[in-house]
Amino acid sequence: MLKRSFIGWGVSSLEIDAIFHGHLNKLKFKHIRVQDVTSLIYRSSKRLFLLIFPALSAHLVGVILKRRGRIEHSNMVSALTQFISLKKGLWKSKIFYAEK
Repeated sequence: MLKRSFIGWGVSSLEIDAIFHGHLNKLKFKHIRVQDVTSLIYRSSKRLFLLIFPALSAHLVGVILKRRGRIEHSNMVSALTQFISLKKGLWKSKIFYAEK
């Protein structure tokens, strides 16, 4: 489910924060800080999830009329599954700050 949550938005993978932090250290970044902002995106993620349901009808009509293709379908799947995976705690949104 997690891969489906982001592939439609061009995100091919997510990184574990400890590994990302390690990459920053290896590249000689200093003053590394991380802030979990998951609670700040939860509402908009839920709103997008709820907006998908009325949009599904228009999407299906677009598919039938061949006006919507694989990319649009993938985007719809991402919008639908990203909130579900967020709610299950499968991912978090974090901001990293580091100085070079």
